[in-house]
Amino acid sequence: MNVCRASWDDERVRAWWNAAYRSRRLYRDTFFQRYEWNALWDRHFVASHPRRESLLLCVERDGAIIAAAPMYVQQRALAGMRAWRSLHWIAERLAQYPDLVTTESDPRPVWDVLLRWLEEQFPDAWLELRDILPESSCAHVHLPGDEEGEQYCALPLAGMTRETLLSRVDDHMRRELRRAFRRLDDMEQLRWTFQREADIELLHRLIALNRSRFGAASYFADEANRAFFLDVADAARDELWTATLREHDTIIAMLMGYRHAGALLYVLSGLDDTRKALSPGTTVLGATILHAADEGLSTFDFLRGEERYKFEFAPEVRRSRHCTVLFRDAALRYRAANASRRALERVRRMR
Repeated sequence: MNVCRASWDDERVRAWWNAAYRSRRLYRDTFFQRYEWNALWDRHFVASHPRRESLLLCVERDGAIIAAAPMYVQQRALAGMRAWRSLHWIAERLAQYPDLVTTESDPRPVWDVLLRWLEEQFPDAWLELRDILPESSCAHVHLPGDEEGEQYCALPLAGMTRETLLSRVDDHMRRELRRAFRRLDDMEQLRWTFQREADIELLHRLIALNRSRFGAASYFADEANRAFFLDVADAARDELWTATLREHDTIIAMLMGYRHAGALLYVLSGLDDTRKALSPGTTVLGATILHAADEGLSTFDFLRGEERYKFEFAPEVRRSRHCTVLFRDAALRYRAANASRRALERVRRMR
């Protein structure tokens, strides 16, 4: 096996990646291994960033691509000179399942050759592997100092009906869902709809509802995020879905996400806070879960995050971990980087 750097406009890499993804041959098969997600994040948040450098690596065997590692290099300078640099997954802390893109059934030899190459090329750097789940390709990488990550919640849908959903959720959610389903059954002015593929008008409505609800904390408060989101929706429209709740003709709640490999991934939401009396968020969520079950999907994936309402559905829960791989000359710079980070955190707490 050998490792080489590639560029995002390399047609050979793109063709291999897309063929492997579409044929469902990837070791880790989620929407976040899709080529467009990774390439567009690089375009929006790496190519234009003064301290980031694209690092797309390919692993080949006998001249054929068997893996791609979508990464970037983060650099920090002091007094005009490079102080340290670290390596990260594309969309780290945004993508829910960052991972190696490979068709190998055993990814360990791929990781071994990648780590050797990275240490040779970046001896003074370190590699941050965040959100490693048991099924991650890098799950075999264990080092002292691994940190506990976040919880991932997913709801199995096999045999799911309205009755079985109500029987599994906790008491508070059961009351909320019963009221929500009763409103949908009895109130003619309320209408839930589900749409596959991108509808730009609906997505703009979702953006407006999300910004109205969350304000400065909204993902869309940053215009760069908004541009990236719309570009991904356009490029990956075949796997995008939206669910809407309307009161008469006015949308009062929305969900959106991606559909891939038998799972409905729930990514973003928005609702009209002036209609809280109708519990629009619970209504649109409950109806969407039942729709996914009726469609024969296996999983409703709440993705990463520890929001209370997710646990009220009694989901299957996994916790990720974070791992940092220090290369041979990185120890001093790594300690300096951590000291700088802690100092900045103290300053922020004092403000």
